[in-house]
Amino acid sequence: MVKVIMQYDPDIVNLAGYGLEETLNTLFWDFDHGNARADIVLWETHRFLPCECASDNWDVYKTFVERGIDMMQIIIDETHKRGMKAYWHHRFCEVSREDSVDPVCEKRAHPDWTIKTWECTMWNLAAPGLRDFKLDYFRKILSKYKFDGMCIDFLRHLPCLPVGDQWEYRDCATDFIRRTKALIDELCPGTKLGAKLPENGRACRVDGFDVEKWVAEDLIDFMVAGSRSSSSDVKWFKGITEGKDVEIYPCWDTWHASDASHWSDDAFYRGIFYNWIMQGADGIVGFNYRAMPTDIFKALFCKNGEDQPVLMVREFRDFVRQFDEAQDPTLPKIYPVERRGGYPYGTGAGGTNCFAPLPLRLEPGVPTALPIQTQHVENLRLRLVISGERADTRFRVKLNGVAFEMLSEDHEHIDDRIWWPKPQYNSGAHKKACTPNPSKLLEMYFAVPDGVFAPGDNTLTVCATTGCNVERAELIYTPC
Repeated sequence: MVKVIMQYDPDIVNLAGYGLEETLNTLFWDFDHGNARADIVLWETHRFLPCECASDNWDVYKTFVERGIDMMQIIIDETHKRGMKAYWHHRFCEVSREDSVDPVCEKRAHPDWTIKTWECTMWNLAAPGLRDFKLDYFRKILSKYKFDGMCIDFLRHLPCLPVGDQWEYRDCATDFIRRTKALIDELCPGTKLGAKLPENGRACRVDGFDVEKWVAEDLIDFMVAGSRSSSSDVKWFKGITEGKDVEIYPCWDTWHASDASHWSDDAFYRGIFYNWIMQGADGIVGFNYRAMPTDIFKALFCKNGEDQPVLMVREFRDFVRQFDEAQDPTLPKIYPVERRGGYPYGTGAGGTNCFAPLPLRLEPGVPTALPIQTQHVENLRLRLVISGERADTRFRVKLNGVAFEMLSEDHEHIDDRIWWPKPQYNSGAHKKACTPNPSKLLEMYFAVPDGVFAPGDNTLTVCATTGCNVERAELIYTPC
């Protein structure tokens, strides 16, 4: 059975007025009233636990402590009451802009523990003192609370090793995981240890994570594969863990999302989730979803009618529904090709989809290949969205070497998530992610003969008579 896993940013509790009942409502409403379910909750705990740097403690945490309320223990207990596992999800490095670092914070006191990059100060795993500091903090928390598991989130944010030399320092990350595993075995044997990692093997190597070694040494029980990638390579992760008791959980972040994919149709999510399931995913993580309906949220927390950013993301029960529908053979599915970029909040490969094929430049008369995946071999159509073509541009399109005919074309297609010819704006479920002045694009649909595809990896080849760009490529499955 593929697990349903919830992880969402608890910033929403800042709007709850720090009341106990109100806070629990914001965290559990969809489970109690909205027909949502989860096997595991990855609790982002930086609102409910003391921070590793005391100067970073949040007001919501301090307010509960001052009232004698151990909110973390209450959340663990309430999670168990609902039949779910409670995991501690620890962000390895919170964002700290240089001008916001408190003078007493360890980041200021130990500059050798840090990396300054993308205008932020990040932790540096290559520093032995930083690894000791982190492990002392883990000991403090794991000695007090009995979590069912612990997930170290390296993706939010990178880098955590010296930029440009991450792979050379990979043993520092391995040492950290090894010592964390030993600490768990000492304090709370049976607690699962996992990590949130870049979306494929190539990105893991760029960012300095020798996950094959972690698996070989039995240091890890699960891996969360990617965060905002529709193409997280579950097949690769399952391959390196073959014969080991290590579970793989790809993740979909509904707030940041992969580039130009926020607010997509249900069929888009069904295709992504079904593709992961068929590659062997042991569970799927829904990240940054809201656990309360819009109308109830507005009534409780939107004073004077103003909107809050959290209203622009989808509800967790939508994720559960899409997860279930992904396994329904009677419903349509979309298999998209990944787009690069859209996520400037890190340095390295993880989370950026930097190796994705789109947007793809087509030079005049040059057939250009890009990978495309599907788990269906019949009842398929291909959709392409092109920018920069001319009225006289002609296209030749093949799938696995087989040419096929165009069904329709629209030279006035509007897609306000594609900013061409301007630079693409940062992806996200926010109003700024859509251009107010979208350009006209070319949208084409092609008939795909049955039997052209094999489940999994396939090759799409596109040739244009003039220079232009492939902005989107999707296979659409429509059951009879």
